[in-house]
Amino acid sequence: MEFLKLFTLTIIRKNGIRSSIVNLLGIITLVYCLIYYYTKVGKSPYKTKLEHGMMRKRIPDALIIGVKKGGTFAMAKFLQYHPEVKIAVKERHFFENDINYAKGLQSYIENMPLSGPEHLVIERTATYFNKFTVAKRVHDANPNMKLILLVRNPIDRLVSDFLETQLYSHHHWSDFNNLVTKTYSDGRFEVHDNLWVGVDIGKYDIHYQNWAQYFPPSQMLVVSSEKFVEKPWEELERVQNFLGISIQITKSNFSSNTGNFWNIFCGPTGKSTCLFENKGRKHPELNETVRIALKDYYRPRVAAFETMVGMKFGWLEG
Repeated sequence: MEFLKLFTLTIIRKNGIRSSIVNLLGIITLVYCLIYYYTKVGKSPYKTKLEHGMMRKRIPDALIIGVKKGGTFAMAKFLQYHPEVKIAVKERHFFENDINYAKGLQSYIENMPLSGPEHLVIERTATYFNKFTVAKRVHDANPNMKLILLVRNPIDRLVSDFLETQLYSHHHWSDFNNLVTKTYSDGRFEVHDNLWVGVDIGKYDIHYQNWAQYFPPSQMLVVSSEKFVEKPWEELERVQNFLGISIQITKSNFSSNTGNFWNIFCGPTGKSTCLFENKGRKHPELNETVRIALKDYYRPRVAAFETMVGMKFGWLEG
């Protein structure tokens, strides 16, 4: 500040007030132009290099494809702390939305983060898994795509899905039974999936088989949502190994589990990073008759899926 005073007084003494004002305005204009040129506002050589050289937007290397209400948001949230990972800001709904898909692959790429050759780019859309057109579209875009699939007890997933749907619809909890089951005039009672897509999502075997037509098991990692909640660092280690990146997120990044999964991750600053408050909401009591019917419905689906992926989940035992 003192330097600026002396500088201004020197100019005035040498040139007079009128000339000094002109000179000062010229200097201010020059400084402003330099600042404009070398910051984010302008096109500095450094920024141009980032956009058109080492850093660019491209097709993702990996997708978190689902399932809805299986922990995909938390997985993406945690992975964003990895220095080798760049994650799309939000779900892009490109491969399963016909309108978005018709805009072309370049429109999708424009929504990806800037990344360098040292980065791995990930996009998350939880509804990719259960849409039959998606697997082929993804393969056409990148046949080397790595796929992360989080799966959860299909009954718990179904209830959680309904509770979220309630937030954006006129449905109440009392409507749940009528959406997922049907009673016939002859007294038969069964689960049906033609009123709400939520029931269909839990048929993991059918949807996985569709993806397996285009991608080998080496490119598909299945993660248990229950294990992810219980010990997220263990599943994240599996994910990091699968993606071929260094193990940067470990148990040391997590504080002690207080029972709220969404409150236990600690970022690089040491601060607790919380997910949205509506994560992990408490489930209302499910009608026992409906629960039994759902178990009978999903049991063969789960058994077939476990055989496909070589994992045992123990969801519907007992």
